[in-house]
Amino acid sequence: MILGRPRLCEVRFDSKEIREEWPLLRPQAMIAPWRWSLPVPTWSSIWSEIVRLVKYQMVGFSNSLVSLAVLNLFFLAWAPTTQLVLVLGSTVAYAAGDVNSYWWNKSWTFRAGRANWKQFARFAALSITGLTINALVLWASSGWLLALYLPTWLLGNIPQISMALTGSLGYLACRFWVFKPH
Repeated sequence: MILGRPRLCEVRFDSKEIREEWPLLRPQAMIAPWRWSLPVPTWSSIWSEIVRLVKYQMVGFSNSLVSLAVLNLFFLAWAPTTQLVLVLGSTVAYAAGDVNSYWWNKSWTFRAGRANWKQFARFAALSITGLTINALVLWASSGWLLALYLPTWLLGNIPQISMALTGSLGYLACRFWVFKPH
């Protein structure tokens, strides 16, 4: 297994173009070259993915702590007396959590090596998308979902559902788009 990728059954290729353009696709047998298969994960690759997911969750928890600390420090410096101060403090705290998330996910969770602007831009786009999805779900839950007369246990857990949705999509996006393996 190389770099946490699943082990593949080595098969010779007939075409150099297939080898260069489609590295994950391998012919199942030389008898039937039209059949293609994706890599079959091994137990060690599954275990390494579970460990990576746990690390991602630990980084997410540390993001919450960093955001909470920055928010409280911000409110110590400026009292939250207006809506502008509340929004500004929340934005600064969210940004501090994102910087923490980028650093730890890049260097520890996904071991993506040196930072580059393309990677950082993808992470920023992912963060803005996650924030937008979370805000839309919370906005919808406070408005038209109340009109549907859903059970209170479901309405009370909408923020957690939103967090689970954005967290899961965030992990997949970080794994396969932002910090994609080379």
